[in-house]
Amino acid sequence: EALPREATGRSDLLAFITHTGTQLGPLAVPTRQLHGDLGPSNYFIDRGQLRVVDWEGSVPQGAPLAETVLFLNHYARALPGRHNQLPKPDRAFHEAFLGDTWLRHLTWETFRDELRSLALPPEAAEYLFVATLADLAGGHAPTAHAKRKGTQRNWTELLGVYASERRH
Repeated sequence: EALPREATGRSDLLAFITHTGTQLGPLAVPTRQLHGDLGPSNYFIDRGQLRVVDWEGSVPQGAPLAETVLFLNHYARALPGRHNQLPKPDRAFHEAFLGDTWLRHLTWETFRDELRSLALPPEAAEYLFVATLADLAGGHAPTAHAKRKGTQRNWTELLGVYASERRH
């Protein structure tokens, strides 16, 4: 439902999800306390220790995959592009998840590492990534800004970008 009807590649992505979901079978994603708005600006290093700040929007219990996707997407948006400008959200998303760049390779390896840490099969990465995008687009992901005006629309657009530009 979250995938825009006009997205190029919509039927291919839905077929992939249906087939892969059948092949993988049930997946139990563990839950834990979540930050709710995890991004590079909420981290700092203090005496060699990584510290996370701004816990006001924390979520008592939820699946951490949306938090991982939020972090990776925020990270991509924080990297300056041409002439030291921050990229537009859809361009940053493309670089992080679709482009043939070092960032895409790092992003997907990080996502697979997170799946391994949760005892989930790394071969489920794209399936779980798309499911997480759909949860973010539908406002169902446990994040601090899930119900903020425009958030669901933004994730819906990025899900459409993913469907249109993913590698088959």
